[in-house]
Amino acid sequence: MHNHIPLDPQIAPGLVITKTGDRKTVEVGDSLVYTITIRQTAGASMGTVNVIDRLPHGFTYIDGTARVDNAGIANPLGKPGPTLVFDVGALAVGQQKVLTYRVRVGVGSQQGDGINRARAYGCSIDGGCVDPTTLTPYPNGGVVPSNPAEYRVIISGGVFADEGCVLGKIFVDCNVNHVQDKEELGIPGVRMYFEDGTWMVSDSEGKYSYCGLPPKSHTLKVDPSTLPVGSRLTTSSNRNLGDADSLFIDLKNGELHRADFIEGSCSNPVIEQVKARRTQGEIRAPETERNQQPLRFESKPARAPQQGTDSANQRPIVEPRPTTSAPTGTDDARNGEVQP
Repeated sequence: MHNHIPLDPQIAPGLVITKTGDRKTVEVGDSLVYTITIRQTAGASMGTVNVIDRLPHGFTYIDGTARVDNAGIANPLGKPGPTLVFDVGALAVGQQKVLTYRVRVGVGSQQGDGINRARAYGCSIDGGCVDPTTLTPYPNGGVVPSNPAEYRVIISGGVFADEGCVLGKIFVDCNVNHVQDKEELGIPGVRMYFEDGTWMVSDSEGKYSYCGLPPKSHTLKVDPSTLPVGSRLTTSSNRNLGDADSLFIDLKNGELHRADFIEGSCSNPVIEQVKARRTQGEIRAPETERNQQPLRFESKPARAPQQGTDSANQRPIVEPRPTTSAPTGTDDARNGEVQP
């Protein structure tokens, strides 16, 4: 006599789903395509399969984008969200169907977790497996659930973000008008540092950009060892930090800030070096020239003349002019007498 009791006397339904998206990072205002794959791997065929999909906070369904196996289907119940119910039709054992639809990433999505949660329900009930009034599965034994599936995206603010961008160019200004004219060349391979050590390099046209900076005051400084030999930077705005090698950048929320550096000597040796750099194509590393001074983070370049306020050794205070002095011809003239 055998007393073996089966652990699972029923046949597993085998309704399985997976969920993916067409990108992992989105910005506010973007659209995103979700793909849900539904498979029936065991058990009985399903007369109807409904997918309940719960969108993240701030996401909305885009009307008319639902498709099953590349064929359009009716819009889901509950549109535009956050709870959507899709009818994907019947599903036989060993068959799979692919549901796709598009959503919009809206304002407020950054306050959510970015996770989309979905679950499929199979049944043979006429009219579907989900109550259209509550958007929940019918509470009876004829509804078979699948595993839960999730897909998470990282949401950035895009144009609504607090972080700002800095862009600009470094160029040779031959006519000293502080504007890059057609014949004036950008200088490739020049490295610029921010105050925290972050750096960027100008491209083959002397242009550069950096995003993701917090909205506060920053300092941008040129590494002089990466300039052509003989270069002489000139001030480009009133935000230069006492010399033309540095700039103050007062970055506001989401701002695109312009910061240019200008080479003002326009000498033949400098122009020839710039042309040689430009022939190398796109710059991927900073150019370094021999006999150049190293980078300094003081407010003035090393070549600048010393002044009395450059160190703690201040110049002595000039003694004031004495209050009494010998009479002069001018003093006598006030009294009507002129001394020879």
